[in-house]
Amino acid sequence: MALLATLPLAFAVGRPSGATFGPLPDPADPFRSDLALALSVDSEAARSRRAQVARAEAGLRRARRGLELTFEVEPETQLELDLLSGASKWDTDLDVTLGALVSRDLDQVLRAEAALITSQARLRAQLRDDQRAALLALSDVRIGGRDLAEAEAEAEEAAAALAAARSGGAEPEDLRHLELDAGLADLELRRERIAHDGRLARVDQLRPSGAGDCPAVLLTGPLAAEVLRPQEHAGAAALRVALARAELASRNLPFDAVQEIELTGAYENGGAEVSAALGLDRGVPSLGAEVSWSTVAPAGPNLVLGVSATLAFSADSRSRTNLVGEELDAARRELAAFGPAQSARESTARALLELAYEELTLFANAADAAAADVAGAQSPGERERLERAAERARAEAEDAWRGYVRTLFEYLDEIDAVLAAPSCDASGALQTWMRWS
Repeated sequence: MALLATLPLAFAVGRPSGATFGPLPDPADPFRSDLALALSVDSEAARSRRAQVARAEAGLRRARRGLELTFEVEPETQLELDLLSGASKWDTDLDVTLGALVSRDLDQVLRAEAALITSQARLRAQLRDDQRAALLALSDVRIGGRDLAEAEAEAEEAAAALAAARSGGAEPEDLRHLELDAGLADLELRRERIAHDGRLARVDQLRPSGAGDCPAVLLTGPLAAEVLRPQEHAGAAALRVALARAELASRNLPFDAVQEIELTGAYENGGAEVSAALGLDRGVPSLGAEVSWSTVAPAGPNLVLGVSATLAFSADSRSRTNLVGEELDAARRELAAFGPAQSARESTARALLELAYEELTLFANAADAAAADVAGAQSPGERERLERAAERARAEAEDAWRGYVRTLFEYLDEIDAVLAAPSCDASGALQTWMRWS
C-alpha cells in the first residue's frame, strides 16, 4: 500500500520507569506460529477492498486530469405525410460528434480524494479484522483441542469403568449408573468433536498463504510484528479534506450570484462544424471543443460567436453565506481538536498494550517454570501433580494471549495501522526495528 510507512517503535509514554520488554519464553512458541500464520491471511473480503482502493485511485486520477472525451452518433429518420395531397417522404439525418472537455473542478477532486481515504481506511480495517480473527480462531482450535482430549479421556475412563463392572458382575443398579455416566460422556465427546470440527473449518476459511518466515523474530515486544501505518491517520485525512471543501465553498460564494459565464464560437461549412467554448460554471473553469458532421448541410459557411451568463438572486443569500461560514469554522475546530485528542487516545491504548504484554510475559514465564518443574519430578505422583499444574499454567497463558491479542488490535484500530510480516537477516537474528528501547 503506497500510503503506508513504518511506525516508529520506541515508546516511552505509559511505561514504568526502568521497565524493559523482551522476547517471550518457549511456551509462547505456539503464539508466534499463530502470528506468522495470521500475517499470511488474504481473505476474499480483503481482496475486494483492494479492488475498491484501485477504483478509487483511478477515480482520483481522472478527477485530477479533468479531461473528458465524448463520441456521439445520432441517426434520425422521420416520415412526413401531407394529409391533403396524400404525398409522403422520408427524411434521414446522421450527426457524428467528437468532443473534448477540460475542466478544473476542485470539489470533484476533493470528493475523489475523500473516497480514496475511505476505501484505504476500510482496507486497513479489513486486514486488522482478518488478522485478529485468525489469531483468535487459532487459539480456539488450541483450546478446543485440549477440551476434546479431556472429553476423550473422560469417555474412555467411563467406558473402561463400565466394562470392568460388567466383567466383575456388578449389581444392576450400579451398572445403570455406570451406563448413564458412559452414555453422557460419549454424548459430550460427540459434542466436542462437532464443535472442534467447526473451529477447524473457521481456520480453513481463513485460507492463509503460508506459515510465514522467521517466526522467532515475532513477539519480542508489545507490537508483536512490524507495524505499518498510513502517513496520515484516516480521521485526520477526512477532516483535512472536509476543511478544504469548506474553504472552497467559502471562496465560491460569489458564484452563487454569477453562476455561469460562457464564451462560445462555431464555424459551419458543408455539414462540418467546429466549435469551442470557454466557461466558468460556479467557479469551475472549463474549456471544450467539438468537431461534428451532419448529413443536413447549411446553405453556406456560417460563423457564430456568443456570450452568455446566468445570474441568480435569492433572499436566502445572507443565510447561505452565514451557513458556509459556520461550516468553515466548525471544520477548522474539528481538525485542530483531532490531533491532541488522537494523541491522548493513542497514548492510553499504548499503555494498555504494554500492560497486556507484561501480563502475557508473566504467564508465559510461569508456564515455562511449570514445564521445568515437570522435567525435574522425582516420582510418578509428583509428576502427575506437576503436569496438572503445568496444564493450568498453559491455560492461563492462553487466556493472557487472547487478552493481549484483543488489546493489540484495539491499539492498531486506534492508530489506524496494520501488522506486517518482518524480514530476517542472514542469521535469522532479530531486526533492530523490533526492539523496544
